[in-house]
Amino acid sequence: KSPCKKHDACAPPTLPPTEAPTSKPTTKPTYSPTKKPTEAPTHAPTNVPTTEPTSSPTNSSTIPPTTTQISSTTSPSSSPSATKTSSPSSSPTSPLTNSTQTQFTPISSATDNFEGENPLPWILGNPPQWTIDSTVSLQGEYSIRNLLPIGNGATSDLSLRIDLPTSALIRCEAKVDIHMPFDSFEYLIDGEKRAVMTSNKPGWTSVVTGVSPGEHTVVFRVKNADMVPPIPRVEDRFGTGFVWLDMCMISPVSTR
Repeated sequence: KSPCKKHDACAPPTLPPTEAPTSKPTTKPTYSPTKKPTEAPTHAPTNVPTTEPTSSPTNSSTIPPTTTQISSTTSPSSSPSATKTSSPSSSPTSPLTNSTQTQFTPISSATDNFEGENPLPWILGNPPQWTIDSTVSLQGEYSIRNLLPIGNGATSDLSLRIDLPTSALIRCEAKVDIHMPFDSFEYLIDGEKRAVMTSNKPGWTSVVTGVSPGEHTVVFRVKNADMVPPIPRVEDRFGTGFVWLDMCMISPVSTR
């Protein structure tokens, strides 16, 4: 006789529902979703983004800034050094002061070798038409030289305005490198030409004149020709257009 009562559920009805639902849902849902979503998404995003962004930004952004930085460092260093060192050092060494005095300076005697003592009140012009030169000199390191005048008939004047108590000799040693039809060198006292040179001279030449007591204006002048020269200037033949002066002196002359 069966142990089950009419109202109980026996073994046959229990087994079929348990095996069928458990076997099918467990195997298929677990294997299928786990395998596909895990491998496919992980492989694609990892390899592709990592390779491209890393190499491209590193090459372009890192190297150019390094090159630019080196360039900006070199440029400021060399430029200020050259300007500040060479330019200011040439001016203070000039041993000459451009006199702006309009009155006549009392002088009995003096010697000027342009080495910095500046005993004579030279008037160079404004702007200056003569300058100190350290490449040519008769004695010491310096002489004084004209700047080249520009234009037909133009002049470069070096002047003195002096008041002499007695008669005197005014003398300068000159190295003359001018030549007509380009230029000439003149020596004037109160507007009167005391000497005119129209060709270059070898070595140094003495330029001397006597003056009476009193006020005088002395001018050393390099003058361009009034007309355009018909031939080109060849320096070996016609000179450079420069005149150098050195060892200028004023010496009193005895009247006895």
